[in-house]
Amino acid sequence: MKLDDGLTKQKIFMNKDNLGVILGKMLWHSMEGFSSGCVLLVVASDYYREDDYIRNYSDFIQLVGKSPV
Repeated sequence: MKLDDGLTKQKIFMNKDNLGVILGKMLWHSMEGFSSGCVLLVVASDYYREDDYIRNYSDFIQLVGKSPV
């Protein structure tokens, strides 16, 4: 999993079945490299609303008010 707050970038390797990540607001993330048989479970605190998500990295950087690293 790749995480980016607009200033700092970090990779987290989810290579154990007992690992989890809690993502806060205004955190760009991407997930890749899933293994065969992998299960991804997402739990949210609210209902999904398409208009509540930023889909473009440039828009994200502008909203957080920081320059890309």
